[in-house]
Amino acid sequence: MKHSFFLVIPKQRNDPQRLREFDEKILKQWIADLPIANPLLASRLVFDYISEMSTLKIPAPLRLDTLEQLRPSFLAIEEYLRSRLVKNAFPKEEGEKKALRFLVGLEREYTINYWCALKELSSQTSWFQGKYIGLAIQRSLKGLSEIVHSHLLMGLGVPDWVWLDLHSLYKMSLKLKKHTAQVAANDEVNPGIRTSSPEETYIEVILLALVDNKGLMQRELKLAYAFIQAVRGLVSLKPKPPAQPNPPCVILIDEDKPPSFNPVASDSESARLYVDFTALYQALDANKVLANAPESRFAALSMAGGPEDKWTLDFLDYLKQRWQGQPHESAPLFEDRLDRYVAIGLNNTCKLQTLNADDGGDEFLARSVSPRLLSCVFKQPGLVSIGNLVSFRKADTPINRRALGIIDSLIIEKDDGKLSFGVQLLTAQAIAVNYLPSLGSHYSGHHDGYKKGLFYQMKEPEPKSFLITDTFLLKSGDAVNLFVDHEEFHITLRNKKNIGLGYWQFECAKTQEKKPAEDA
Repeated sequence: MKHSFFLVIPKQRNDPQRLREFDEKILKQWIADLPIANPLLASRLVFDYISEMSTLKIPAPLRLDTLEQLRPSFLAIEEYLRSRLVKNAFPKEEGEKKALRFLVGLEREYTINYWCALKELSSQTSWFQGKYIGLAIQRSLKGLSEIVHSHLLMGLGVPDWVWLDLHSLYKMSLKLKKHTAQVAANDEVNPGIRTSSPEETYIEVILLALVDNKGLMQRELKLAYAFIQAVRGLVSLKPKPPAQPNPPCVILIDEDKPPSFNPVASDSESARLYVDFTALYQALDANKVLANAPESRFAALSMAGGPEDKWTLDFLDYLKQRWQGQPHESAPLFEDRLDRYVAIGLNNTCKLQTLNADDGGDEFLARSVSPRLLSCVFKQPGLVSIGNLVSFRKADTPINRRALGIIDSLIIEKDDGKLSFGVQLLTAQAIAVNYLPSLGSHYSGHHDGYKKGLFYQMKEPEPKSFLITDTFLLKSGDAVNLFVDHEEFHITLRNKKNIGLGYWQFECAKTQEKKPAEDA
């Protein structure tokens, strides 16, 4: 690998006086003086420092030693900037978009410095090469992997040149026989990972690229990365397709493409690698890799503990399907290709169910872009996420006749707030109701007044009725008084299920004959 297409090294200059700044004692003091209480200022200082480094001619060993001393501070800043990107839903505010651009710029400058050292070392045959080149390759691969991570986190496509450089660096590690060289992680943000080889790092980013982030919440991508790091040893790369029933996953290692189960035909005779998931499939099927969280994937995100405490069965099943080559697709609810009016959230949906409802800005006109997706330009930031409860209707349908579902796919189309989303249907018709928890329930909310909910019924495979609420305090077995169309029902709640981000569904069991509701 003589050149990098993404990690472009700027023109460098000799400045012996500046090399004194990289003395170990001076650097340690500079790091100790970073304003940790002001992470934005600290991130700017680190960015300026490593950007200046890339313009200086520095011996490879000194450059690598400097980068490794900076690494704990850099990783802490990277984690802080990522945390800013996941605070709010889509579309993102301009400040969050700027934070992403800064983050990717910081990651790129940091990785360019490792590439500077690697390029110098690869042209040498001294003992320095054997000591440092494994580190330089692994860190270059890791830096590019984190750039992939940052793009996927914001629902954006990864630049093609990033993939070309990733493939080229892995080929270099094979050529130099350093692909299995273990390198200390030096990562206090993720202390569970102590060492990594270039091949393990490459496998991590391959698996991450295959998870199909349009079906994951932003914070779930971090969980996916943590799971990948835990199981990377169960995945290997082969020169020929492995013997497994699923379609082979192909890496066109000479091209600028991500891994794919259905690679686009290429005119070039690109070398190919195949991802062997056999051991991972066996481990998942045999429950050797266990889900630790009994809750749904939506509830698990708010649980205490590390990422490994939040792997749920439905989350791991999602990952397994993607690694089997099954694409993530929403249900084909819009095959008529008609536009829909969409409302987000339980409160907006209940408001639109009232007899004198008008849209009042609570509905958005969404265009049908495929049988599975609707598309809309949202002017207000932070409205849409995987797991949102939505109701929708056709344009010629009364405003209070609304289907109900959960957003299960989200695609960031443009930087102007245009999003496409798919929906998992709950029911074709739901009605707004009020309920009052009975005394003795886990949540006795009499003093808070009536609560809003959504009620629907199913006739098949057997008659059932359901109540959807936005409070987690109600439990299975609680009793509520349910008010539907001026009638009161005494209901026992059963089979609590977390169906979305902040929404719970109960099966309703009537405990007493209905009677006219008292005037409230």
